[in-house]
Parts: sequence; C-alpha cells; structure tokens
Amino acid sequence: MNLSQLKNMVAISTVGLALSGCATMDVVSSIGGNASDPTAMDSFGLTTEDFNYAAKTAVDEFLASPVSNRADGRRWRATLGDVVNDTTFKIDTRSMTSRMRNKLINSGKFSFSGFTGQDRTSFVADSRQLSKSSLVDQRTVAKAGTVQAPDLEFSGEIRQRTNVSGDGGRQRLEYEFDFRAVDANTGQIAFSTLVDIKKLGSNKNFAW
Repeated sequence: MNLSQLKNMVAISTVGLALSGCATMDVVSSIGGNASDPTAMDSFGLTTEDFNYAAKTAVDEFLASPVSNRADGRRWRATLGDVVNDTTFKIDTRSMTSRMRNKLINSGKFSFSGFTGQDRTSFVADSRQLSKSSLVDQRTVAKAGTVQAPDLEFSGEIRQRTNVSGDGGRQRLEYEFDFRAVDANTGQIAFSTLVDIKKLGSNKNFAW
C-alpha cells in the first residue's frame, strides 16, 4: 500500500467516524424515529409525520366516540375554528386542521362549511349576487336562505413544555395537541382529546 492509498483510507475512516458521531445527535420521538432510523431528523420541531400522527389520533378517537353518530343518521355539518399555536416555534396550524378535515369528510359522517371558519370563501356569498345579473340564467343561481349553518366547530391549541436533564446534557420537548368539538345548538363541548408527542435529544447540539 502506497502513501496515497493510506491517506485515502484514513480520510474515509475519519468521515465514517464523523457520520457515526452525528447519528447520535438525532432526536428520539415518542411516535418513532431514532438514531438508527434513517427517517429521524435532527430537529425538535414538528414534522409532517407529527402532523399526520396527531390528526389521525384525534380523528380516530372522535370517530370512535358515540358523539360522531347522529341520532337522525345524517352527517354533522362542521366548521374549522382556530388552532392556537402556543409554542416557541412558527407552526402552520392549517397543516393540522386540513388533515383532520379531510379525514373526517372521508369518514362519510361530516361535511364542512365553506361559508364560515378557516375554510371561508367569498364564493358562497358572491354566487348569490349573480341574481342581479341579466347575463346569468337565473334558474342556475343559488337562492338566498339556502346556506346551511354548521352544527359543530373544531378548534384547539398546540402547547409545549421543555425539560432539561440534571446534567444539562439532554432535553425533552413535550408537545400537547388539545382538540375539541363545540355543539352550536347547546354551546357544550361535545368531544375533547389530548394528543402528546415527546422528543428527546442533546441539549448541546440543538439550538432553539
């Protein structure tokens, strides 16, 4: 083995050791992902996997609840309220609520309003204004007084807590997803759930 080959081997070994050292810096999540998992991320922030997990868990619990089945057999008319981000991270809460809405619609038990809440659009009101236009076939215009009000509003909050180990070497970040459904007729909370996601990692290698 010549000197050039020896240098190459040393360089490759050094890179390998560096990579293996980096692997120990991965964040371990309570929903999966760790140092030996190629999908693990060096981040305490919320990922697509976290949003999918929280949305699926909350929706599955709601669908398993007796509240999800109406006595008259028809679908719930629902609207999306606010999900408050009470964390130190910038979070697009629509990534959460959109997933929940889609899963609930696909269950066949819910329809969601496009007239109120986060999904509000000007289309519904604008379509009524077409009744004033002589260019539009009035037989096709949506009539006043036909919009259906929602029965339920889905809203919630995302909170976090941070715990640091006694030696200051590691920290655990706990996310808490608090979701609820409020009945428009009674004003009562018809359903509520808490979904927890915990992440553990090095306190030295991950900056906030």
